[in-house]
Amino acid sequence: MLRVDLEAFERPFGPEEEWRRYIVDSSRNSPPMVFLLRRDGVPCLRAGNLQAVTGAAKSGKSFACLVFAAAALRGPFLGFEAVKPGGRVLWIDTEMEGGDVGARRRALCRVSGADADDRADRLVVLATADVEAKKDSRGKVLESENRVRRSLVFNAVRDWRPDLLILDGIRDICVDFNDPAESSGLVLDLRRLAAEVGCAIVTVLHENPAGDKMRGHLGTELLNKASEVYRVKLKADADGRYMSVETAASRNQPAGRWTFRIEDGAPIEAEIVELNPEESKRAERDRAIELAFYHRDGIGYNDLVKNVAEYLGCCVSTAKTRIGEAVTDGVVCKGEDGLYHLVRVKDESNADG
Repeated sequence: MLRVDLEAFERPFGPEEEWRRYIVDSSRNSPPMVFLLRRDGVPCLRAGNLQAVTGAAKSGKSFACLVFAAAALRGPFLGFEAVKPGGRVLWIDTEMEGGDVGARRRALCRVSGADADDRADRLVVLATADVEAKKDSRGKVLESENRVRRSLVFNAVRDWRPDLLILDGIRDICVDFNDPAESSGLVLDLRRLAAEVGCAIVTVLHENPAGDKMRGHLGTELLNKASEVYRVKLKADADGRYMSVETAASRNQPAGRWTFRIEDGAPIEAEIVELNPEESKRAERDRAIELAFYHRDGIGYNDLVKNVAEYLGCCVSTAKTRIGEAVTDGVVCKGEDGLYHLVRVKDESNADG
């Protein structure tokens, strides 16, 4: 592989000659690429680089990251194995409350074959949803909570120096994910951090509601700069819901497609029982509607349409059509309170994340 040779020129460069530092020298071999994991012999999660996991809301992105983390901690897990045993994992959650993050940590320890206390030297989990903005004595905001959270992330990585960082919510260390300059700067800083520490940084970012692209300019920068991008889709078969993960983009050999289900808050291997196209379409519709009612007994029509469109990745008109079909099939109904209610739930598994 070609590399930039910084030793080829011994004399100092003047401003006009600074470009010479970036001449590529092919006479030497660069250090081999280092990966944290492999699946069926295919290396993945390159150290010193940035990776991304994306998908619709509540599609199982965090659980896909849990598979990576478990493999790094324990070795073989759901088809993945650690290239170097004994990896250190830092998990930083930016969205969920501390109790929910604690449950996620316990699930990770359980599938990696150890009690929570046994992983203290190799696993650190941070819950940063409650980080507050810095203010002066008069209450004026000096630094937004997202900026404070960003500093916390960078300091934690430099101090603890993990092999794998799961940044579950890159959106929450960015003030405006539609700002090109900020998005580009943040992704560049994360790449430099990964190279500095020598770790793989796996970021999580939602897809746009009506498409398969990651949100905002931040998503565009991640797609351009990440060494690997994994897309998670929540699907359904005869046995209920399952997650399907595919390599959407990679600079190296793709790791292929893999699937899992959620049982007791943790991923397990999924044996897929295929449905015919019409059954699959109904199952996809039903799981989107179930997610739209997540922890709610009733929901207004406009919110229902918005949520179904997001979870199905479709336009508003298509979401309205699918909701109408669900009413006809007895999946949802409109109550006397004017809200829509879920009539039946086929699958109680939690696909949060």
